[in-house]
Parts: sequence; structure tokens; C-alpha cells
Amino acid sequence: ALEEFERGPIEVSSVEKIEGKVFMRLMCPLITERGCLKCHAAQGYEEGDIRGGISVAIPMESLWAIAGTQTLAMSVAHGLLWMVGMGGIGLWTLGIRRRESERRRAEQAIRKYDRELAQANARLQELDRLKSMFIASMSHELRTPLNSIIGFTGIILQGMSGEVTAEQRKQLTMVKTSAAHLLALINDVIDVSKIEAGKVELDIEQFDLAALVQEVKKSFETTADEQGLKITLEVPERLTVKSD
Repeated sequence: ALEEFERGPIEVSSVEKIEGKVFMRLMCPLITERGCLKCHAAQGYEEGDIRGGISVAIPMESLWAIAGTQTLAMSVAHGLLWMVGMGGIGLWTLGIRRRESERRRAEQAIRKYDRELAQANARLQELDRLKSMFIASMSHELRTPLNSIIGFTGIILQGMSGEVTAEQRKQLTMVKTSAAHLLALINDVIDVSKIEAGKVELDIEQFDLAALVQEVKKSFETTADEQGLKITLEVPERLTVKSD
């Protein structure tokens, strides 16, 4: 060891067997200082010379016990870290799978709603088609005979089929007025259909509201008479409004 100090190291360590036991030996050099020359100059030492060494021997059993304890602690710590890491990875994987499952269920629900919406839309289109057919049929099947009734009653009222009594004229006028009113209602239904289709065209013009009210009154007079009722109106002679 002293020869190694001559080469420069400031301490030397080694593992040695002493009396059958293993020790770790640490040796540091004793360097001659100026104050040491008073006693050791006679021995031929000069300042800076190595005149010996100081060593300490520590049993390896205690070091091995400490190392074993630290190794166990490190193993447990690494094991816990590994378990926490694997648990985190597992939870992360489960979260991804759960979100993927939720996404798939959402996509299936959207596809289901799309199918139901398409079916509902198809039913609405079919209902709209049937409504259009009904309105077209009503326009033809009802308006044609009503126009005939209005036309024939007009001919009779004009006396083209012979003289009519005052009572007959009154009754025929009521028939013509009621038929015209019913035709107007049918036209209103057709207009509503046009409004829904966005094809309605307004024809704004002035008309006498008082005359219209009088016509409505006449259409209900027969029914009122049968019930013993009398309809009276109080409206200006001229009440002009603008409407379609």
C-alpha cells in the first residue's frame, strides 16, 4: 500500500481476510510535515515524505447487511413503482376501451336515429302525397258539381226556365249562396295547401265587407228560422277592406 502512495493516490482501499473474517480496509498515508521534522529528521525523513500510513478495517458483514437492506428497499420500491406503473397503464387502457365502447354505442344510436328519421320522413312524404291526392280529388269531385249547382240556379233565377215565384226565388237564392260559400271554403283549403307548398300568390283587392256579412247572414237564416231564431246585423252600408 505504501508503494501505491508513492505513485500519487491519497487513499487505498481493499478487501482482505483477517483471522478468517472478511474486512474492508481503508488506508491513508502519513505525510511528513515541517513540524514533524523536529522528531523524525534524524530518521532521514524530509518534508513531504511518506513515513507510514493509517488504516481502518471494517467488517464486511455489517456492510453486506446494510447493502442487503438497501437492496431489499430498492427492490420493494422498484416493485411498487412497477405495480403503480402497470396499474396506471391498465386504467388508461380501460379508459380508452370504455371511451371507444361509448363512441361505438353513440354511433349505433345515431345510425338508429337516422333510420327512424328517414322512415318518419318517408311516412310524412307519403302523407303529403295522400293529402295532395285528396285535395286534387276534392277539387275535381266537389268543385265541379258545385259549379253546376251555382250555374243552374243562376239560370233558373234569370227566368230562362220559366217564371219563378217569390218564395222559389228566395229558396234558389239561398241554394246558390250556400253553394258559393261551400265552393269558397273548398278554395280556402286548396289555398292552405298552396301556402304549405310555398306556391300561394296573393291577389289583394278591395271588397265590400258589409255585403260579405250579409251573404253569410243569408246562409244561416234558414237554420235560424227552423230554431225560431232571428239574425240581425248592424253594420255600415259601405265597409270596404283590402284582402286576398
